[in-house]
Amino acid sequence: FCSVTIEVKELSLSGNVELSDNCNPVPIRIELYEAGTPNANPILVQSYIEQMNSDGSYMVILANLEPGTYGVYIKAETYLQVFIGDIVVDSSVTDINLNNLILGDIAGSTFGDNIVNSNDLSVVLAAFNSQLGTPSYNSRADLVCNSQINILDVSRLLFFYLQVGDNPQN
Repeated sequence: FCSVTIEVKELSLSGNVELSDNCNPVPIRIELYEAGTPNANPILVQSYIEQMNSDGSYMVILANLEPGTYGVYIKAETYLQVFIGDIVVDSSVTDINLNNLILGDIAGSTFGDNIVNSNDLSVVLAAFNSQLGTPSYNSRADLVCNSQINILDVSRLLFFYLQVGDNPQN
């Protein structure tokens, strides 16, 4: 008679994202590249999208990923992408907390183009002088998260104008 116990540990990343003011939780994208990025030819190994919890916390199960060292990039919707660094991912939970993110990447798809530019400014201006419940209100343009689009949103966007998020390709 023989007894075998097998313990399966999932690889995961977790942490907390500190958002501006009273902003609601947003989706985050975590991309893992071969270690050593940024470089001229980055190789994306895996990409995950997860919704933050209401307190800004998140946990991503890294399905189909081998333990190892990866270049980790995280992008919260409407914020610029951040390079965390080369991180060892193994059977222990790896915590990554984010703060001081740059807000304003709001034009285009969910995760934007990773630059705060005239495309983003046009989204804010198209919704200018609107509030929650009016036809022209666009929550992506509400950069101060007060349910109205006004000069505060324009000012916040202009403060970060022409900022570019971290990119795996240098």
